[in-house]
Amino acid sequence: LARGLGDVYKRQILFFLMGWSLFLTISHPKTVLQKASLVLWCVQFALALIWPFIFFNVDKTVAFVINCFLTATVVALITLNFAVNKTSAWLLVPYVLWLIFASLQTLAIIILMRKNKKKKIIVDVSGSYTGKYLSADGKTLDTKPEQDVDDL
Repeated sequence: LARGLGDVYKRQILFFLMGWSLFLTISHPKTVLQKASLVLWCVQFALALIWPFIFFNVDKTVAFVINCFLTATVVALITLNFAVNKTSAWLLVPYVLWLIFASLQTLAIIILMRKNKKKKIIVDVSGSYTGKYLSADGKTLDTKPEQDVDDL
C-alpha cells in the first residue's frame, strides 16, 4: 500500500510542477513566444491524457510512439520556456525525466511481450500494484491470474 501511495504522490508532485509552470507562463507578458508555449503546453497535456487509454486499451507500440511524441513536445516546451520564463522551464525538467523513464519502461514491456509471445507470461505494468496486468497477447487483465509466472 505504501508503495502505491508513493506512486500517487509522485504524480501529484509532477502535476503540481506542471501547473505551476503553466501559471508562470500565463502570467508572463503576452508575446508570440508565450502563445507558442501555451499551445505546446496544451498539446503535451492532450497527449498525456490519451496515453493511459491507448496503453491499457489499444496497443503498447502506439502508446510508446505517443510517449515519444509527448517527450519531444515537453523538451520543445522546456526549450521555448527558457526564453519565456526560466523558472517555468526548470519546473518541467522532472516531468521530462519521468517521461523518459516511462518510455523505456513501455519499450521493455513491448520487447518482453514480443520475446515471450508463445508463452503466457504476465507482466505487472507498473512499479507499484495497480490491479492491471498484461497477458502475452496484450490484453489487460483486471486481476492477477491464478497461475503464477514461475509455474508456466
